[in-house]
Amino acid sequence: MFSSVRDLGRLYPAFFVRYLQKDPEIMQHLSKPYQHVESYRDLAETLTRWQRSWNTPRDLLAEQNAGNQQAASAGLLDKIKDNNTVFVITGQQPGLLTGPLYGIYKAITAVKLAERLETVLQKPVQPLFWVANEDHNVFDLFRFYLQNHTGKISRIRMSFPGFGLPVGEIQLVKDRMFTVLERLQELTPQTAYKKEVMEDLHEITTRSSTLSDWFIHLMQQLFHHRELGFIDPLQLSKKGAYTSLLLKTLEVGPQIHQAIAEAEKQLETSGFTPQVRRTGQESFIMIVWKGRRYALNRDKEQFFTAKGELSLTRYELMSMIQENPGSFSPNVLLRPIFQDSLFPNLAYVPGPGELAYFAQIPGVYRLFGLDMPVLFPRLGVTLRGARQQRQLQAQGLTFEETLAYAQSVCENPEKKAGESPRQEEIREYFWPRCSPQERVFTLFPYLIEYGYSFWDRFCKEFPVEEGHYIYDLGESEIS
Repeated sequence: MFSSVRDLGRLYPAFFVRYLQKDPEIMQHLSKPYQHVESYRDLAETLTRWQRSWNTPRDLLAEQNAGNQQAASAGLLDKIKDNNTVFVITGQQPGLLTGPLYGIYKAITAVKLAERLETVLQKPVQPLFWVANEDHNVFDLFRFYLQNHTGKISRIRMSFPGFGLPVGEIQLVKDRMFTVLERLQELTPQTAYKKEVMEDLHEITTRSSTLSDWFIHLMQQLFHHRELGFIDPLQLSKKGAYTSLLLKTLEVGPQIHQAIAEAEKQLETSGFTPQVRRTGQESFIMIVWKGRRYALNRDKEQFFTAKGELSLTRYELMSMIQENPGSFSPNVLLRPIFQDSLFPNLAYVPGPGELAYFAQIPGVYRLFGLDMPVLFPRLGVTLRGARQQRQLQAQGLTFEETLAYAQSVCENPEKKAGESPRQEEIREYFWPRCSPQERVFTLFPYLIEYGYSFWDRFCKEFPVEEGHYIYDLGESEIS
């Protein structure tokens, strides 16, 4: 059962909270109001009329999802290729064993929103997950946390080769992957569901070679009952899907900076600091060079890395893009522009950080001749077992009071000395490592404790109204 949380300020930054509260001052910096069906209807009509060169990206997307047998049998590939289909997109870096829970919540939000919009608009709407495997900042991707049987937080991590490469290029060593599963086996309780979950994890691990593969295969398993498609942007870039967009970025680079600067000025007038800091030298293009990924800076017609590893003229860079397109990708601010240039995107499901940087790029959308998608904020969830609920009741605390206590301990660590083991356990359950639960824990320990029936029920009952919710897991074998 889901119940809503009112005190969102303890969970999210102010910009995101005010967007959830539909604050007009915040809404003006972003797209059409996400709470109005007319916003989606108007944009769907525009996207349908504006038949851009979307056929090739659709074919590439269908090719990427051809191996997703469960979803394909439900018509996923036919839907992707249908020129009348529009998309609801979300995305995240590919984390170890799917990464923190909030990535899962983004995916479910996109699926549920697409289902609702398809009914309301009477038009095919396909949810897609953009697997951000071009990223090279990988340290957080190769580890996850869980609460062990003592109530302490345990970290499971995997060492990896290929530092500096895009994560989708890093080949994983099988014995290291299986060591992760062994640690998961050791740190989780023995339940009636554990054997099935661990067998599934071993089978999927056996047929995965990169963290990106592993992530996609696990997500396909979890969403086999939903038509969720996956976008591998690294493969798109290798097949030249970015080439014309990269060349346009070279052409209009100064105008991009101007458009972003204007948006930042408006944000600062509203009392907000831009999410992504700029130096003014960004080219907005990333390059893989000699086994590492770098940001390219720009000074007029010269392009260079920050520490001088590479320097190119505009002509040289244009030639490299055309000859080897897979070595290039957009930076964080231009990623949405490239995404929505390739696919007719009706709505995007952002998290708090993403929403804030979308506020920096409305003018960039216009510069590229695009309509910004409707931004539907991802739902947040705190999972609560029956045991934890009883502990709260025994201490006479509400969830909000528990968060307040946990945050006070994080601000004043000396308070930990006076904690009882039970207080520490409950604090670390709801506010692990001084962060929201959804940003630290991963899904699979919950599947081991509560089984796939919990997951099926969770997806079916998942709300479509924005906000943060508590989900009561019920009793487990170890409650």
